[in-house]
Amino acid sequence: MAYDHNQLVMEALDRLKNKIQYSALPVYLLPTEFTLSDIQNVFSVILGKAPPMRSIRNRFLNYNLLEDTGKKRYGSNRPATLYQTNRQSENWLFDRLYLTTKV
Repeated sequence: MAYDHNQLVMEALDRLKNKIQYSALPVYLLPTEFTLSDIQNVFSVILGKAPPMRSIRNRFLNYNLLEDTGKKRYGSNRPATLYQTNRQSENWLFDRLYLTTKV
């Protein structure tokens, strides 16, 4: 058991890659307030590619998983809406994977 750390880490990474496809896991890897682009970046870092922003918006906003904080993040482009998780939402699993990011 002392020398199987690499195997355990690889298995954990594989589990993370799979779970990110059908759950709300990405929002738990972010700070309390985040943008939709931040969610897309989580996908990109873990999978090496990310679903289109339209898909992220549909999944996380249509399922009532996020709440608008009323704040904006300002940068070089137009201001981005800051969200937080909606603790009242009961839907944290999805019935399908993102086809564009299948591992």
